[in-house]
Amino acid sequence: MGLFDTIILEKKYHCSTCGRGIESIQVKDFYPYLNTYRVGDCISEPDDIRLVKAGLYCDSCQKFTGQHVYAAVDHGILAGTAGNMEEAKNLLGTLSIEKLLLLHRSANKKHLADVMKRNRNINYLENLCAWYGKELYKRDKSDPDRRWFLWDFEFEGIDTPLEALEAFVTREQIINALDELGENNQVILDIYYLEDIKEGEEAWSVDVYQDYINNRCGLQWTWTVINQKELDLDEEERGKRQPEWVIMGDKPFSKQMVIDTIEKWLRNRHYNFTVRLIEPEQAEGSGMYKELKKRDPGKKHAQ
Repeated sequence: MGLFDTIILEKKYHCSTCGRGIESIQVKDFYPYLNTYRVGDCISEPDDIRLVKAGLYCDSCQKFTGQHVYAAVDHGILAGTAGNMEEAKNLLGTLSIEKLLLLHRSANKKHLADVMKRNRNINYLENLCAWYGKELYKRDKSDPDRRWFLWDFEFEGIDTPLEALEAFVTREQIINALDELGENNQVILDIYYLEDIKEGEEAWSVDVYQDYINNRCGLQWTWTVINQKELDLDEEERGKRQPEWVIMGDKPFSKQMVIDTIEKWLRNRHYNFTVRLIEPEQAEGSGMYKELKKRDPGKKHAQ
């Protein structure tokens, strides 16, 4: 099948079979590095001017819709997407020299950020090899080699290298999806949960869904919000280091508590989304909820 790149469409199309929204296309016309591009991104060389035709495939039902869209590339910049060739042709030549220079400068800035991220990833892998390969986790905490790791709790409480890698990959996927939402000028983050919990319950836990993040990352749910009393009820989890997407709440249950806890988590990572709690029936559905709806489409899930 090979590698491909993803282009985010300017407008959402709908599958003619299942009616679900289609927000992106996949192409192999550039450097297929599994990159995701949006309008305004630098996608190829400065002398590249062309139209790229791509079929609309539905991720939900895995079928070709019979439709095609066109991506317009103007001097290496993704100038826009359109539903037919004539509209796409009209997008070429619309970018001024000043605008092109600014976009290429922005692309260079993004490239430098990617280099920094790559270096961080390499550093993480080196630490992973040292922590588990040299069995530093078995040494006394006063050991100089182990103490060097204590500033970063990346591996504390994680039993195996595979578990550490899975946690790292999931965290990076969530962060990348949040970055994409920010770049797309998303302001409100819709969330929902399926558990039926009464206001004021002392021990509680909810699995929180955010459809874009779940679909983008292939997650069953996005966050788990849990309080210490509930965590203490599970002997296996008691005292164990939790993944970054498990968020601790410190008060009795309330809907506002869930919103505030997730907003705090986002603010600590420099995101300024406003979190909005919606009913599951208002959502498109993703992850585990999507599977539940397939099994029993008529069932109502209380919130």
